[in-house]
Amino acid sequence: LIEGECDRTFVANALKWVNQQPHQAPLLLDNCIARELLGTLIKGSLELRLSRRPVYFFFHDLGLSYNPKGYYLRKLMFTGLSPIGLCNSDFTAGHVRKFVSDIAGALYQPVDTDKFRPLSDRTSTPPEPLKKIIQAGDRIMLTPSRLNKPGIINDKNLRGLIPVLAKLTEQGHRYRSVIIGEDSSEDGSHSRALVEAAAAAGVEHRLTILPPTFEIERYF
Repeated sequence: LIEGECDRTFVANALKWVNQQPHQAPLLLDNCIARELLGTLIKGSLELRLSRRPVYFFFHDLGLSYNPKGYYLRKLMFTGLSPIGLCNSDFTAGHVRKFVSDIAGALYQPVDTDKFRPLSDRTSTPPEPLKKIIQAGDRIMLTPSRLNKPGIINDKNLRGLIPVLAKLTEQGHRYRSVIIGEDSSEDGSHSRALVEAAAAAGVEHRLTILPPTFEIERYF
């Protein structure tokens, strides 16, 4: 067991353990891009480079920092590590080459095929929040996503659902947009902004926001 009082000391202790392993064994750093880890990884990159250990870095997002110092530290870290990049999507791969030029490819997140069985194999009833929607004959556009502040770079594009919903409704289709996720605002303002956008487009009755759940497979 590798212990640490915080993420930074855990990574420092983990790198000490890694450096004791055979040098031909590759190291995979899984999205280790938090601000507090950068200094530790910059320091550790020298011994990793000298040992010629293969290093891989898995990007779960674009790894951006809009603070010039944060961006410079990330560049410095990746220059020191000189890793091979793995990404969670082709979209991510197209945006992280500023940090890592050698990208092996995209590894899409696995799906639990036991939990996410085809509809014909299921015997359970739909979750309570979906029952009335299904009984009303509406089709569901399901979007698991946290609700971020509108307009920021990673606002998840939830506002893009509204015009799609409005167009489908205008064409006579019966769709309901169901968003399942946590509102990161303290006062629920992010959810309200989405509801207000739907109301302005005349489709407030076609939008449902539900709290996050660990049983997301039941909704699918």
